[in-house]
Amino acid sequence: MQTPLQTQLERLGAALPGVAGIVIEDGHQPRPGQVNAQQHFPAASLIKLAILWAYLQQRQAGQISPDEAVTIDDTLKVGGTGQLQTLPPGTTRTLDDLARLMITDSDNTATNLLIDRLGLATINQAIAPLGLPATHLRRKMMDWSQIAAGIDNTTSPADVARLLHHLWQSPLLAPVLRAQAISFLKAQQLNNKLPALLPAGVPLAHKTGELPGAEHDAGLLFLPHTTILVVVLTKELQDNQAGIAFVRQVGRLVYDHYQGDT
Repeated sequence: MQTPLQTQLERLGAALPGVAGIVIEDGHQPRPGQVNAQQHFPAASLIKLAILWAYLQQRQAGQISPDEAVTIDDTLKVGGTGQLQTLPPGTTRTLDDLARLMITDSDNTATNLLIDRLGLATINQAIAPLGLPATHLRRKMMDWSQIAAGIDNTTSPADVARLLHHLWQSPLLAPVLRAQAISFLKAQQLNNKLPALLPAGVPLAHKTGELPGAEHDAGLLFLPHTTILVVVLTKELQDNQAGIAFVRQVGRLVYDHYQGDT
């Protein structure tokens, strides 16, 4: 039997001038809400969750040190989100700094430096055991020539939900590293989507993503009596602002649904 939440999500999705993908998980099966859960979407900055997983796995294996210093030369800087692009050449940051900025600020330069250090193939190999069939890292951030050639990073709502769940609770990662991942996500600085219509102070560990025609946000909503995993992806938007408004609506809908469930 279809849940009331599912009905409301489908209604919202049908009204979006684009394609919506949603997964809601609350620890029970079947999922209380999902729309186009297996469909492929451009990953945008949600691919940074996969890079974070690979980074933490490499740390756990002792193959890299969080304190390893990386020099940021001008040739390595890219635009878009993030402050590293504004720093003087020769500035250094640790790998842990890069991982944190990749998540909290969605820093594209930090992300590309991590991709260079870990290796694109290594990142894809690290996420392979998680069972993410739609998720592939194929290019670095802000590589418009690759995008123009049709080479893009992809994922699905179901994959993002699974990846977030692993970062939160996977036995494949030490508790201290999982806690660090959640602390990065809770310190998110880009809060114009899922949290925008929520009451102030509601704990949310999340990551956003956007490209022309796509607006995403995905995270863990920590309520007093339960934790809800919320994944909202969009693509083929006629207007990105409509996508932002849609993600906000889903966030509030899910919050209201579970706040009434004490």
